[in-house]
Amino acid sequence: LGNGWILTAAHVGPSIVTFGEQRFDPIAGSPTQLTNSDGSQADLLLFRIDGDPNLPELSIATSSAKVGQEVLLVAVGSSRSKRVSISTEEQGMVDGFRWKAGQTKRWGTNIIEGEPTLVEQEDVQTMALPIVFDRIESAAGTRQEAVAAKGDSGGAVFARSDPLEPDSPWTLAGL
Repeated sequence: LGNGWILTAAHVGPSIVTFGEQRFDPIAGSPTQLTNSDGSQADLLLFRIDGDPNLPELSIATSSAKVGQEVLLVAVGSSRSKRVSISTEEQGMVDGFRWKAGQTKRWGTNIIEGEPTLVEQEDVQTMALPIVFDRIESAAGTRQEAVAAKGDSGGAVFARSDPLEPDSPWTLAGL
């Protein structure tokens, strides 16, 4: 975020952070789990790192991304491996991929499909921005269509600060 502060998913926890070849350790006692407006715990965690990676401060969105707005996802998670097809009662044959071992830094885009929705996971509640992975031939998708993958927790979701102005600055809109 800036000034040595890191925002990640609470279920990821504080950890060593690397920028390039430089390593930054979390500062003991700094982790703080954020709460929702109703006081319940959110799956969001702030912590400080020891040192300054000399990065610019991130601009944080003051409101949720809008339905139909394009977002940019950046994370380090699993990549796809071999193709797989399975048969389901609801959808018939569904094509997909197995997960590859290891993690890869990557990015992609998607479109917000609906209003933010409260999602419950064990002992936390978090507002989620609904997105759908559209097939490459679908007109509803984006050119670099992406969704979160295994291990992407804590990765950034960016949206334009003004959804009506495509050249407005990117702001951190979620994880």
